[in-house]
Amino acid sequence: MGLDLTKIDWLAVLPRFGVDRRYLSKRHGPCPLPACSGIVTSTGKRSNRDRFRFDNKDGKGTWWCNHCGAGNGFSFLQKFTGHSDREIFVQLEHITGLKCGHAPVAPIKLDDEITPEEADANRQFLVAAWTKARSLAPRDPVARYLQMRVRGSDLKYLGRDVRFHPGMKFLELNDKDEYVSRGYYPTMLARVVDGTGKPITLHRTYLTPAGAKAPFAVVKKQMPGIRKLRGAAIRLTNIPDSRTLGVCEGIETGWAIATAYRYRINVWSLLNCQNLAVADIPDGMFDRVIIFEDYDHVDQARGYRPGEHFAKQLEQKLKERGITCERRSPAYEGSDFNDMWNEHYKNLLMRAA
Repeated sequence: MGLDLTKIDWLAVLPRFGVDRRYLSKRHGPCPLPACSGIVTSTGKRSNRDRFRFDNKDGKGTWWCNHCGAGNGFSFLQKFTGHSDREIFVQLEHITGLKCGHAPVAPIKLDDEITPEEADANRQFLVAAWTKARSLAPRDPVARYLQMRVRGSDLKYLGRDVRFHPGMKFLELNDKDEYVSRGYYPTMLARVVDGTGKPITLHRTYLTPAGAKAPFAVVKKQMPGIRKLRGAAIRLTNIPDSRTLGVCEGIETGWAIATAYRYRINVWSLLNCQNLAVADIPDGMFDRVIIFEDYDHVDQARGYRPGEHFAKQLEQKLKERGITCERRSPAYEGSDFNDMWNEHYKNLLMRAA
């Protein structure tokens, strides 16, 4: 028998897992989940001001974040702690006295489930957006953006899963918790696929015509998909002769890695650290996987660096499957491999001058 989420006092239980009570409000505020750690705004500052709300509908611990997605109290603990389902069940039993039986939560809909009706509706929006997007051309906003973000990159090697959309509507929450349109902006549209290559969703990066980030706090948004990510990735390069795969979080970081390797290896972006931990890499597809983790600052509430923590989880899973893998980390705290490549490229230019 599954766990009945309504029998748990989530307002009392979540703080026992280290969740600060200030996040458990029905008002919009910062997101406490690791996937929101280190999000950088168009001004270059880290921002996480108003993307999360804990509404606890029907007493199920429900929540929503415009970066991490949505779910219930159990899925929140999965994302917040990074623990296995069994570990969470054991802790819940200890805290609440309920007999969870270490069984899957049922019949409650979890964060990683989407109804067929929702999937069909989402698919229509995804197809419409992808159809209106086009391949990159020199000097279009996406080409300008990527060449500014990743110095010295050659876009002819970029995979076909990254396109330029001439104008997508940007919606933002106002003070009344209502979505309002801020206009249409050029968009980098990236297709997210599962291990078999099946499209799952699209990722948007809103830009200006000049190729800078649009003037909003959060310009990177994932469209509702036909299911949740569960390890789906953006395939930035497709190198059939290479049996090596590099995986990382962000698109820009992945493109910098591809550039640093002179486009000799396959590179996939997993979008965030938690999705990186469950990367959908089919057996037999690659002989070697390199995990390029972000060197995040220590999350004081959890006592670990999110990028390192979830990269270690992926490393362990791959090794258990017999896949040769290694982790690599940038040299400086608070940096990623996009930072490292741009610094390296700057030094190359100075030496050549």
